[in-house]
Amino acid sequence: MKCPRCGEELRRSKKDPNYGLCDSCRKKYKWVDEYDEDDYEEDEDYIERKPIKRKASNTKHRSKHKKNNKIIIGSITLAVFVLLIICIVIFVKGKHKNSEEKLPAQHGEETQQTPSENIVPQSAGTNENADPEGIRQKLDVKAIPTVDGLVCVFITNNSDTVIDELEVQLNYKDDSGATIDMGKDGHDMVLPGSTVVSRMDAPESYTDFEILTTIELGVHPKYENHANDVIVNSNQGDQGIIVEIVNNSDVSLDEVEFIAVLYKGEQITTVKYPQDIYDVPAGQTITEKINLYTDDYDRFEIYLNQAHTFGL
Repeated sequence: MKCPRCGEELRRSKKDPNYGLCDSCRKKYKWVDEYDEDDYEEDEDYIERKPIKRKASNTKHRSKHKKNNKIIIGSITLAVFVLLIICIVIFVKGKHKNSEEKLPAQHGEETQQTPSENIVPQSAGTNENADPEGIRQKLDVKAIPTVDGLVCVFITNNSDTVIDELEVQLNYKDDSGATIDMGKDGHDMVLPGSTVVSRMDAPESYTDFEILTTIELGVHPKYENHANDVIVNSNQGDQGIIVEIVNNSDVSLDEVEFIAVLYKGEQITTVKYPQDIYDVPAGQTITEKINLYTDDYDRFEIYLNQAHTFGL
């Protein structure tokens, strides 16, 4: 007869043969020769324990578990050791290969090296083969004195390269050709085909001036000029010029700079100070006013010097 709980054979009680005892469950059941599960009756008074048997069973289980752990740890250690050997072999082969590649050419072979000083950092729109002096020669620079004693400088980039830094300098001369004064202004990220304008102060009296320009390429890798995606609308207002800046790009512009040039007939009466607008959201239109209380003019032009994101 078996225990209905654990399935172990019941031990018939010597004291009362009408009951069977389960040493595993410590339960007493009524003994029947032909039985059904419903015939079993438990007797809670039987709590006989066999600690020695259970202890032996647990010790055997722990011994087996400990043995399995040793096998697993040994396997992992072996795998790590094999992997370490493979890494060392790969490293040695790679180092040997690099050493061979660095050996000087022999038996009539030629090596070609690019001097580091000839490598020009690239920025958006900069050709990897760009010649700075050749690009500078393609600048169209016109310096025109204004009626009010300034000089308005128009600079057009006729190259196909973005100019990261462009500086224009005017050296003012007297009758003898000596330099008596000078002025500088700069622009960055000048797009191909675009024109930027500088407002230059000038001495009260001078005979002529010399125009000098310098450029740098690849010095602002994070800067980007979005002027091609910006529309400038302007009209005559009540006491000045109303300027609308429409950001049609998909980014917020960190800084937008525009400048106004005023004309009277064919002469430039003055060039106003450049105006800056900061943080122009994508898709937004910003309206500004250029105050003109005493300026004498009959027409004007607005130039967009920059519409930058700086990537800082």
